[in-house]
Amino acid sequence: MKYINASGGGGGGTGSDDVTALNKHVLEPYTAVTKESDDDPATGTMKNLVDRATITHTSDNATKVLLADEAYIAENSDGVRRVELRYNGDEGFIKPNTLVAYPESQAGAKFGITADKIANGQVVLGMTGTYKGLGNATAAQVLSGYSFSTAALSNASGSMPDRGAWGSTLAINGSVTIPAGYHNGSGRITQSIATKGATTITPRSAQQTAVSAGTYCSGNIIVAGNGNFVAGNIKKGVNIWGVVGTFEGYVPTATDLYLRGKKRLRVRKWRRVSVVAASVLLLWGVWFYSGTEFLPSGDVLTEEGAEIIASGSKAELILSDGECVILGKGQLDSVWMHEGMEVHSTEERVSYVGERQCGEDSLSVELQYNILRVPRGGEYSVVLGDGTLVCLNSESELRYPVRFDGEERQVFLRGEGYFEVTKDPDHPFVVEVENARIEVLGTTFNVCSYEEEERVVTTLVEGMVRLSSENQSVVLIPNEQGILDKEGHLSKMEVDVFPYVAWQKGLFVFQQQPLERVMQVVSRWYDVEVVFRNEKTKKISFTGNMRRYSNFEQTVRMLEKTGGLIFNIEGRTIYITEK
Repeated sequence: MKYINASGGGGGGTGSDDVTALNKHVLEPYTAVTKESDDDPATGTMKNLVDRATITHTSDNATKVLLADEAYIAENSDGVRRVELRYNGDEGFIKPNTLVAYPESQAGAKFGITADKIANGQVVLGMTGTYKGLGNATAAQVLSGYSFSTAALSNASGSMPDRGAWGSTLAINGSVTIPAGYHNGSGRITQSIATKGATTITPRSAQQTAVSAGTYCSGNIIVAGNGNFVAGNIKKGVNIWGVVGTFEGYVPTATDLYLRGKKRLRVRKWRRVSVVAASVLLLWGVWFYSGTEFLPSGDVLTEEGAEIIASGSKAELILSDGECVILGKGQLDSVWMHEGMEVHSTEERVSYVGERQCGEDSLSVELQYNILRVPRGGEYSVVLGDGTLVCLNSESELRYPVRFDGEERQVFLRGEGYFEVTKDPDHPFVVEVENARIEVLGTTFNVCSYEEEERVVTTLVEGMVRLSSENQSVVLIPNEQGILDKEGHLSKMEVDVFPYVAWQKGLFVFQQQPLERVMQVVSRWYDVEVVFRNEKTKKISFTGNMRRYSNFEQTVRMLEKTGGLIFNIEGRTIYITEK
């Protein structure tokens, strides 16, 4: 590049007024007299572009293009790699708007860019790419909505279907075909099998289902044995589960027949004596009768003959015509006709499982209801006309039709009952309790609905039920419990079923229950009254198992083992105090 070489000046030579060059026209760092130097030499400000100096350049209104003879990649002292263009022309100079250019067609090859490195069909630096990729995927192997390139395909669209969170339900012993396509990993294949826990089945007159179809058995299913199940205890000629009875009953002798009348007299005398004896025993209890009122006797001890024990099986059956039939221990097995149905009664159960009589006189226009009422200290069961078994706990009552003729099989419960409902999809079974309704098709569950309790509790053993109240409802599956509190709030939770149905197995089972709740259950069974000397003791938590059929004093002594409490038994009243 040429520049003004004006190293001299001053004297009688050329002055500032005689030159036209300005400071910017003189190559730095050379000096010269310029039009603006006032006759003195001035240092030029023209940038020296030798040795890759930096050019500050604007591209507007470019009037000249210099063709670079070389392009290369260089690394300056700052360690930054740059693309540089070299101009080796020997004429002219670079103005601020001068461009240094390099042919596009040559730049790619100079920098190592070739067509096989550019995507097929794409143009870079004037070169059209030919690269298609290295993969071998097909459209069916790439998710729909996404594109891809391979050695054979360029920018192809995938066709694999997006299944997302695909899921399914697996039937018992069944299989599921997983569809082709993409799955996001959140889907599940699930299976739900109802569980039957360990239990003992006591043979009954009615057929029982040990394990329902489709139910997983998680414990041993035991059919209870009884040493009394022998031919000598079965009516002669009757075949029960393969054992033919040989018992002919009591056969009176001639002497027995002769003394029959005298024995009747003796029984009457004994009854008179018993009344007197009972009065004497009461003197040793809490109360004795004097005139028209009961008076406290003072000191009380529980005598052997006055032990508080559970009565066991006892109930009253109120027939539709108002007749009352006493049921329970000591009762002889009997059969009678009622509202066209054959009714069987034993010490423990009344059954409506006989054949319906279809005679004109046997059918009623309206449903006829019976009431089975179990008092405090008792328990009893009934087999309804559809085969449904209902076991009633102490102080409970069940109102039910003699036979079911409507669209629903509806019964009414007060207290506590355990239900084993016979399946009939066309006629749902409905239990009506205080402010609640329980709908089932065929299942096993327990309902506790005592008036003094704070809530109605439904505990499901197997099957499925719907518990509803007003405009709310919950569906229960096995090992779930529905709760309706006094405020009308309905909820459900998962529970251990056994403590809620253990009463059927002859057990009290309490888990972290307040003593007040424990004594409610115990007093109802033994028909006693409980008095707490201190309100604080009602809230003491108790956990434990006790036999229902044991002597009450044994039960109390077990409760005392919790510590800190004294149970005083006075007649049929229990006083609880702190030590």
